[in-house]
Amino acid sequence: MVALGTDVAAVFANDDALSGRIRGVGDVVGDRFWPLPLWDMFFENLKSDVADMANVGPREGGAVNAALFLKQFVDKGVRWAHLDIAGPAYTAKKTSTCPGGGTGFAVRTLLELARGGV
Repeated sequence: MVALGTDVAAVFANDDALSGRIRGVGDVVGDRFWPLPLWDMFFENLKSDVADMANVGPREGGAVNAALFLKQFVDKGVRWAHLDIAGPAYTAKKTSTCPGGGTGFAVRTLLELARGGV
């Protein structure tokens, strides 16, 4: 939310084509996504003295830390993406697509991806 505000979600993916597909479908259905990096250098924030890794890092780079945490549980060679929808998931103001509250952000994108559409 700090970097992208409340109208745009971050997309972290280990495959540029998958990231592009998500962003393209999102553009068509009205969900905006912006790609952010999954650089391993950020994993330093998740190192722990008492566990295999911490499940949260510092506030700085929080979205990257969350995506890198999830990355540890995906088998190598599997295409995957993390949609960080924290910012646009809720709105206090009425919009043309939401009366306020939970927005359902990314539902349309995921539905179209599952359908193979757009």
